[in-house]
Amino acid sequence: MEKRKFLQKVWLLASFIGIFIIYLFGIITIHANSLLVTGEEKTSNLTPFIWSVLIIGGSIVVVLSYVSWRKYKGQKRKKQRDKIID
Repeated sequence: MEKRKFLQKVWLLASFIGIFIIYLFGIITIHANSLLVTGEEKTSNLTPFIWSVLIIGGSIVVVLSYVSWRKYKGQKRKKQRDKIID
């Protein structure tokens, strides 16, 4: 039950951080064929791609860190139990 509450708090915190980032930087609008209509030079805008990589990569890092920490704590408890039994 404790684990579930912790995960709910982490999810809620991540949601608030995401909403804050969207509010802080504004919503990015992308218009289809805007370069063809305006006649501007063709330039690449990697901002949405970079944000996607940061959000997905950050999520993966957080999840893997949490799983590793839980595994470490579980192994530590198991060693303590084995010492008590011996």
